[in-house]
Amino acid sequence: MATSTGGRQERKEERRQKKGGGASGGHHGREVKMQKSKDKKVSGSRARGRHADDEEETSARSLEFKELEFLSEDKIAEVLHEKLQDLSDEFVEELSAHLLRPLTRTYQEVARSVFLSSSARDGASRRKHNTEVMTRLSGLWVNINLFNKGIAYIEDQENMADLQVLLSRHLLRTLGTELVNIICSLLAEEHLMTTTDPDHLDNDGRASILAKLPSSVREPVVTLSRTLNNKTTTEFMEQADSASDQLNLSLRKADRKRERQLIFQHKNSLADELRTTKDAPIGLHLAVLLLFQGQSHCLLHAPGRCVPHLISLLQKYLPPDQHLQLLAMQQLVVKSRSKKTDADETEEAATAEDASAATGDNDPELLQCLDDVRAIALEKRAASEAS
Repeated sequence: MATSTGGRQERKEERRQKKGGGASGGHHGREVKMQKSKDKKVSGSRARGRHADDEEETSARSLEFKELEFLSEDKIAEVLHEKLQDLSDEFVEELSAHLLRPLTRTYQEVARSVFLSSSARDGASRRKHNTEVMTRLSGLWVNINLFNKGIAYIEDQENMADLQVLLSRHLLRTLGTELVNIICSLLAEEHLMTTTDPDHLDNDGRASILAKLPSSVREPVVTLSRTLNNKTTTEFMEQADSASDQLNLSLRKADRKRERQLIFQHKNSLADELRTTKDAPIGLHLAVLLLFQGQSHCLLHAPGRCVPHLISLLQKYLPPDQHLQLLAMQQLVVKSRSKKTDADETEEAATAEDASAATGDNDPELLQCLDDVRAIALEKRAASEAS
């Protein structure tokens, strides 16, 4: 056994010497020296060409050395010895030499196929994600512009300064913040940073992302973020346009045809929701927005606390009886909410049935008023479409 192992080691050493020329490869060494001495005698373009050829050969060799290796010939021989112990050393060595090239080629082909498949899948996934994000960003920007036109319409009305501030702040704190969060998340991905879902990004998360961005990218977004606390939308709209140009976001407003389509779709959405709702406060809110849109031909992104202001604004556009109907429902909604607050305070002492009755959700007067207001808003919508 010792003799066999020693002979195997000697044969390994012989193979290494044959592959690398060994320490006694004098003839090969002399050829290199002669080649170098010949190169020194060559000048001009022939010399540059010769050196270029040498560089290409060196580069090719380096690429060969960088090829993905499966197993060395010696390692293959060791595996064969372990699995096939009855075979002679000479046969195993010949077999391992014969298997080295096809095994390496197969391994490289499989590895290349897996790499290309993974790269293509990751690339397609990234492209799809970026397309979805940019589509959402563009749609959001279009909506912000449409809602801002509604605020501009309010601005032109008398005694509506408070309503304008409420609408502006609401737009900035909702859709404006969402826009900035998406931009921050998009930039974080482009700069290979750990990102957070823009829907769950808060002020601290935005600040953390912005602090890690290059100043050329960070400054436009920081300036835009500061406008989110303003009382008007003017500066936000200007800075958003500027940031879009500097960051190549390609945020564009919708053309007139697209605007008309979006307004029509929004009006249909409000009407559909108004037809099906059984919640009185939501029904009043939807009816007021639909009436405003029919009168101004503008969209409005308004919170519930703006409803009394909008009812006041609609007074000059509605017949007195219809406006009084809106006021009556507003009063009933406020009364219903007061009852609900009282019911919450005494919830521990009341049964579930008593608490439900105390909220006023089943108040016949309120439900009848909801039907009347619903009819007013839907009839106005049908009349505006007919004209």
